[in-house]
Amino acid sequence: MNREIIFRGKDKEGKWHYGNLMQKLDPTKKENLIVSCFIQDMALSSTEVSPTTVGQYIGVDDKDEDRIFEGDIIKKEETDSPEMVGIVSYLEREFTTLDNYFDMDDECILNYKTEIISIIGNIHD
Repeated sequence: MNREIIFRGKDKEGKWHYGNLMQKLDPTKKENLIVSCFIQDMALSSTEVSPTTVGQYIGVDDKDEDRIFEGDIIKKEETDSPEMVGIVSYLEREFTTLDNYFDMDDECILNYKTEIISIIGNIHD
């Protein structure tokens, strides 16, 4: 399965930028400490973004065809179960949710029925 690799991050004015992720490391540190992050768009223009806001597109869209990124708050809607909410995260080599309120039967989001998932926000807004 091929999927689009896209990142997003917020600049210091709070505007989202989408594209490739570039990280500048501190050469004086052995731990590869990230000094700054940049998002490079298709026009090869780079914008510095806050490293804490960077998230990767998980490869699937929600029911409204909006891309789902790490850090998004998603809601699962089904007629036979109550509404459930969770935060998208990358954990143990798969995208999942961070809390116990979003019962996905321990499934990866990539394997879930995205036609019943909608994005209701993200942890950075």
